[in-house]
Amino acid sequence: GGLTVTFIGNYAYPPTGDAAWRTLTEIWPMVAAAVPDATLVLAGEGLTGDLLRAAREAPRVIPRGRVPAVSDVLDDSHVAIAPLRVGGGVKVKVLETVARGCPLVGTSVAGQGLPDSLRAALVIRDDSEEFAAEVIGLLRDPARRRDVSRQIRLAAAELPTWDQAAARLWDVWSEAFAQPAVAGRPPAGGGGREGDT
Repeated sequence: GGLTVTFIGNYAYPPTGDAAWRTLTEIWPMVAAAVPDATLVLAGEGLTGDLLRAAREAPRVIPRGRVPAVSDVLDDSHVAIAPLRVGGGVKVKVLETVARGCPLVGTSVAGQGLPDSLRAALVIRDDSEEFAAEVIGLLRDPARRRDVSRQIRLAAAELPTWDQAAARLWDVWSEAFAQPAVAGRPPAGGGGREGDT
């Protein structure tokens, strides 16, 4: 079987659409030329117009569109990519990718907001040629892919689960709206600094 590179995102979101355009016009042509048995899968909604045309014109690109389960796509991938140039905050697709232990080549924008240990496990490159070279290197070197995957799994194991994150968010909202603040009295549930009496 061939090798699969996967890009997951909502392409209607401008930073993701820009990253997909960059992939199809700058990064993927270099990868496809160097690794003839590699296929690029674009998974996620919002693939229309210029992106679909560019996908049809590029070699060995499969525009999957919306998929029932991102995890299945990632489990079939050899390398995932996140060549984002703009955007803020933690990228959910990056978290989903690392949760599956899939080797990820991303930009510094894609790594924003991640713990240092996890960012260190990713392959971060901002220049298109260097980015493509890293993807090519991982595709050609199964041992390195396994090593990157192992490092990502170890770092991802330290992240909270979605349920833990949701529970913490619930606690914050519950505390914030438990009762109106009364002048001179801390909110219900303690509220004061530890050690206050």
